Amino acid sequence: MHRCEAVAPVQGISRNRGHGRLICLGRSPSGYLIGARQELAIVRAGLNKLPERQRMALLLRAVADLDVPSIAEAMGTSAGSVEQLLVRARRTLRARLTKVGEPEPGDERVSK
Repeated sequence: MHRCEAVAPVQGISRNRGHGRLICLGRSPSGYLIGARQELAIVRAGLNKLPERQRMALLLRAVADLDVPSIAEAMGTSAGSVEQLLVRARRTLRARLTKVGEPEPGDERVSK
């Protein structure tokens, strides 16, 4: 049986800006690797489905660690536009990732 719990991040260790992480007890190290690869594939697929400008803004913020004015300059747009792109990208990605594991419409399985 696996038990998972959310814990606060260790300050200064990760660049995830204070987001918690998930610790699973009772799982082998290879289980962590498989789980991490699956999660990465799911997130990557979600990112690839975002509109180009939303994906670019989100990646510049999360991966390149740029602030909004720097992203606006890099994208040749206003800071307000970048804020909207980030809000929409996060909302869309969150909605898509929440649906992972839910059956697709028309994919109804009958349980007996």
